[in-house]
Amino acid sequence: MPPLPLHLPELSVPPRRQLAGAPDAAARRAPAEPYRGDFTVIEWNAQAFFAADTDRRDMKARYLRSLLARSDVVMLTEAHGTPGGHAMWTPPPGCSAWWSAGATTAHAGIGIVLHDRFLSNFTEPPRWTVIWPGRAAVLSQRGRCGALDLVVAYFPTGSEVHDADLFGAVRDQLPDSPGFPDLREHLRARLSHHVAPATQALTILGGDFNWVPSAADRRATSTANATGRRDDREERHFQSLIGRPFELQEMYQSAMTCAMASSRARLDRFYCNMHLSD
Repeated sequence: MPPLPLHLPELSVPPRRQLAGAPDAAARRAPAEPYRGDFTVIEWNAQAFFAADTDRRDMKARYLRSLLARSDVVMLTEAHGTPGGHAMWTPPPGCSAWWSAGATTAHAGIGIVLHDRFLSNFTEPPRWTVIWPGRAAVLSQRGRCGALDLVVAYFPTGSEVHDADLFGAVRDQLPDSPGFPDLREHLRARLSHHVAPATQALTILGGDFNWVPSAADRRATSTANATGRRDDREERHFQSLIGRPFELQEMYQSAMTCAMASSRARLDRFYCNMHLSD
């Protein structure tokens, strides 16, 4: 899947007046408001970033470095890592990384890699919160320029649900024999508890969603006919639970990001709660 670059414009904010009597504390305090800086984030479905094959793993590491050369943050899905592999992996120089593994090296896995120079915009230590192991997590950063939440998600998909697909799921919140639409609904519900109000943090939600927002976002390769209408219910659920309540708007990019034998689809996307006037 091709990476999706997203550039957030810089917002000019006048300096704040120091509070009398406590200038040092006021200067260090992280405001409860959205981040005001600009940056670039790329989402990459790495399709086994931690591949067992050494040549393939080295190739993917080189590609990650090329993405970091033109961005501040890279979100990865389908990393296929393990906790041990994550601990042994060394980020590129001047970068930091956070990972969450799925059930096995053949399932899921997510991560965020970013430049330390970007991290220096924030005064508080970053907080990595795993929402569903290998499926969703949020990296929260707070500083004098405001609050930023980077949310990476990889929604379940496949032909048949196996035990590994249920890894990390809350079983009593699922039907007895859940399908992949049930698992995606479950992840949307869990995500909704980890998104900050738009007035308190700038939120970027990126990843591989495995449903499309509109009929035209999936097309048959044989006819080019739109075939995405079957995902309408999932999109309505996302909008009712996450999109509208948290003011998350899709940062629309027209390119199809998933190529299958029978179809092309726009599965990888970004959402942002930045006001449209910005």
